[in-house]
Amino acid sequence: MDYAGSQIHEIEGEIGECVIYVMERMGRWGMRVTGNKLRSLYRFRHRKMPDFKVKIPNKQLPSPKRKALPSAKKLLKAPGQTAKASMKVSQKAAMKLKRAAQAAIKFAKVAFKATVEAVKTAIAILKETIAIIIAGGWIAVLIILIVCVAAVVGAFIESYTP
Repeated sequence: MDYAGSQIHEIEGEIGECVIYVMERMGRWGMRVTGNKLRSLYRFRHRKMPDFKVKIPNKQLPSPKRKALPSAKKLLKAPGQTAKASMKVSQKAAMKLKRAAQAAIKFAKVAFKATVEAVKTAIAILKETIAIIIAGGWIAVLIILIVCVAAVVGAFIESYTP
């Protein structure tokens, strides 16, 4: 018994020493690597950047070429074409206005239908709540409604306090 106990004691001591040795080596390695990385980062951040200077010539840059305006003869050559063009533009504007009006009417119809559905849903929920109260669980439902109302009122009071 004494032999086995002393062997276990020796093995425990050796394992502890090995663990301490390995941890110390890992710590030294980590410190060395961290120091190297920090030094390289410091060198990178504090490096001198080369001076880049832009050379500006003393000459004036050429101006861009523009197309000349059409002559007065060309503009006055086709007065009938101008009237036709303005007529087409006004027709297109009228068509766009008509489409916009149709889209507004369609949106109004959809919004009205959604509002009607929301009111119907609210009425159905109210009817179901009344049916539950009448069915016998009115005490529990009443308590739940009081708690909900109190929570809503508390939220409003809390949000409006200065």
